[in-house]
Amino acid sequence: MKAFSLGPIVPFTVFFPLFFLSSCLGASTLRQHQELQGKLQEGGSAPFSSLLLVTPTQQYWEITGPLQEELRSFVGMEVNLQGQESARGVLYPRFIATQYDILSAGGEGKRPLLGHVEEQQGKVLFRSADMSTPLQLTGPLLPQLHTLVGKRIWVIGERDKERLEVKRFGVIR
Repeated sequence: MKAFSLGPIVPFTVFFPLFFLSSCLGASTLRQHQELQGKLQEGGSAPFSSLLLVTPTQQYWEITGPLQEELRSFVGMEVNLQGQESARGVLYPRFIATQYDILSAGGEGKRPLLGHVEEQQGKVLFRSADMSTPLQLTGPLLPQLHTLVGKRIWVIGERDKERLEVKRFGVIR
């Protein structure tokens, strides 16, 4: 009776996973601080969707890190991200975003304002970090904005010294 042998399969099944794991571990070191600019988009399908940044040269980056969920609210917008490149993902290089700036909302060429919705004396206000006094929100979207008191939002609209007529908005968190 002849003994059963796996022959050349055993070294492959043992060494290939070790080689693959060591190459992933070797690539996991973070690179220095970087800046990327491009348009955010969703890739894949739930539950395995990922957030991607497409640069003007059509290079794709998978966006990860503590701001990933917040950045999902800016899908379709032009952004500038600061952070670090990390290990390559299955399809694309990964980028850990630590800061961001919105450059344009949906191709309109307008830069949205980021801030919080507040209510004071029955008025709905918008306050951002770079404003000394909040702006009173106006316009047909006011009833929807009134339900967002306490939320962080982005807005696009016509602004004067005391008021902001909102044309578009989105909830960040």
